Amino acid sequence: MTTIDQVAEQTPVAAAISAATTTETSTLVTPAPVALDARAHVSGLVVGGVLAAASVVLASIIPTPALGLWSQSAGQAEPLVLLSAAVGLPAFALGYLGVLDMRTHLVRNHHNAALLGLAGIALPLAGLLGAAPWAAVGVAAAVGAMVFVTLLAMALLPGGAIGGGDLKLLPTVAMLLALHSPVGGFVWVLLTLVLTVAALVVMRLRGAGKDTGVPMVPIGALCLLLTLAALIPVQSALTL
Repeated sequence: MTTIDQVAEQTPVAAAISAATTTETSTLVTPAPVALDARAHVSGLVVGGVLAAASVVLASIIPTPALGLWSQSAGQAEPLVLLSAAVGLPAFALGYLGVLDMRTHLVRNHHNAALLGLAGIALPLAGLLGAAPWAAVGVAAAVGAMVFVTLLAMALLPGGAIGGGDLKLLPTVAMLLALHSPVGGFVWVLLTLVLTVAALVVMRLRGAGKDTGVPMVPIGALCLLLTLAALIPVQSALTL
């Protein structure tokens, strides 16, 4: 687990290696081990399904995604299969993993690997099936790479405390979202980080200890809905 005191004692390289190899996802938190029962997984599946459905509906309100590159012609409706991969899949992952994160403050490596594997299939498949132009696939991959490099740089900074789970999860979600809207992918990451820091500040002001933190994945789930909702007026303004 990574706490403020531990990070302060680490060299920048050691901090980055620790962040990349640990399964910790919550920022600056040392939770007590919590066993996951079937109820937690079922709750996660339900929340993930609801969040995925709501996100796809929000994303489908606009004929063309804000600053997206997939559309071959103005006004072309975004294919449902693309919405499901670019918005539904990351929304489901955030909902499901968010419930588990609230229980354990962990995002396990096999969950991150599964999501990355699905993203690795979805992106080229979207290009092969013609659901998205290859330019959009390339931009989405570039967004994911840029987010990963940025978070890794943050972990390298003295005092950086990016959990290993966050370092692996956020770039994958941003990459998928970027297939719908590159701007949306960046906005989601920024909003998630800002609200996580804000939550930490509030907890510290309320007297929480330095080793106390918040699970980032549920915040990311909320920020996904906020990001998609924010893109609606943005795209409306661009099409006026």
